[in-house]
Amino acid sequence: MQIQNISDTALWVAEYRAREGDRPDAIVRDPFARRLAGERGAELARSLPGSGMEAVMALRTRVIDDLILEAISRERVDAVISLAAGLDSRPFRLELPPDLRWVEVDLPPLLAYKQEKLAGETPRCRYEAVALDLADVEARRALFTRLGAEVKSAFVLTEGLLVYLPAEAVTGLAQDLAAVPAFDFWAADVMGEDALKYMARTYNTALKKGQARMQWALPARGDFFGKLGWHEVSFASFVDLGRQYQREMPFSWLWDVFVWLAPEPKKQELRRMSGIVLLERA
Repeated sequence: MQIQNISDTALWVAEYRAREGDRPDAIVRDPFARRLAGERGAELARSLPGSGMEAVMALRTRVIDDLILEAISRERVDAVISLAAGLDSRPFRLELPPDLRWVEVDLPPLLAYKQEKLAGETPRCRYEAVALDLADVEARRALFTRLGAEVKSAFVLTEGLLVYLPAEAVTGLAQDLAAVPAFDFWAADVMGEDALKYMARTYNTALKKGQARMQWALPARGDFFGKLGWHEVSFASFVDLGRQYQREMPFSWLWDVFVWLAPEPKKQELRRMSGIVLLERA
């Protein structure tokens, strides 16, 4: 089975969350995941290459859960803004302050599907869904300006988004977010150039029919986000997270050998091959 459009990737990811929740040692339990994934999500997960991806999706979900809850508790953010939110169910499953504002932005058909699947469910905070194509720069900036005037401190989330964008679009999005004083934190999953090459070889054929492809990698040299108004607070490597949560990647031992044998300048690049970056306004 092939990806028919970019929104199909949300079904695929939801199925992986559902599978994680079925484990007795689950690190994420999403009671809505299987409903959201549906049979098509299950078929996509069965037909697409899955080596390591299921573990990465569980780790990504768990780490972002923790980052958001910590920011709400410690940094007192009063809003979460999730861009290209897909079938994320966090506003319905996390223990959130009732007065927290949660804004999800995605394409109209995907939001309509999600609202249908979650009909009758009550969000645990002040939830708002905004139907918008983030590629529409003027509409995106207008939304950011509106939200920036309505909240005091926001945590922005781009989960599973940046890798699908061309480099200039990632740069433009980072600049637009940095232009809003109330957008204090930003979490995103990123991958380095070596990881992107592997993922593109593995998945881009299946993604092609959906007019999507994995194409952006975090540059190994230079402070990419720093030049765009953001300071890196933390970087959580999926390899390290896999060990921490007993979700090790296939052949992770071989990866350790590569890192050990690599020259010193290359070691740090390899350690940051893929993971979750937390950014704060510079």
